[in-house]
Amino acid sequence: MLLVDVHAHMELPDFDNDLDEVLKRAEQAGVKAIINNTTKIETINQAIGLSKKYPILKIALGLHPQYIKDLSEETINQTLDLIKTLPAVAIGEIGLDYHYHKDNKEKQIEVFRRILDIAQERKLPVIVHSWDSAKDVFATLEPYKKLKVIIHCFQGRKSQVKEGLSRGYYFSIPTSITRNTTFQYIVETAPMSKLLTETDAPFQSANREDRNEPANIKNTIKEIAKIKSITEEEVANLIFQNYQTLF
Repeated sequence: MLLVDVHAHMELPDFDNDLDEVLKRAEQAGVKAIINNTTKIETINQAIGLSKKYPILKIALGLHPQYIKDLSEETINQTLDLIKTLPAVAIGEIGLDYHYHKDNKEKQIEVFRRILDIAQERKLPVIVHSWDSAKDVFATLEPYKKLKVIIHCFQGRKSQVKEGLSRGYYFSIPTSITRNTTFQYIVETAPMSKLLTETDAPFQSANREDRNEPANIKNTIKEIAKIKSITEEEVANLIFQNYQTLF
């Protein structure tokens, strides 16, 4: 099967001791590409180094909203300069996070808009984080009608899923679909042409206690096939086509 993981964090310390083996398992499972979503200036530099060593790793350039509160304006500008200029297949991980960070909503939105402007200029797809912030995420995205938008690990309301689909957004489904009814609903509701697969490795494993890794994409494919009542091969091929269309 042709598999793809559009959202992982392979530069994190969780993989320091066995990254070679993790990526070998991914390749053996059929994973052809892993989009390494960066989250701040340090991980951008780490991910670039990894992508030079491992061709399977592709770069998405981002600034995660959880870091914005503690960053100086100078560091934010330096990060945005990298997002503006470095080679990448996408812009991500970006967005808004009100789950842990409710006291700087305006700053998060401002930085989100600045990065969306860069993505629009570069004509790159965006991979968007939206924890307890879907209303403002969708409102901020609304003017950027030409952007290709991938909503990552979406946990919002059913009506928001439908709104995102009506706007043409894609939804990437993690391996935790086996225990998460929201992800199951997205798969039930969305056409195959709007679905992608991700691990969010090392997070979002089928079993909360386990470290996640890209090889587990095959389990997401299996779950989507059950819900859609088509073969795993069909699911994998259709999602890989979506990946090729976007990236």
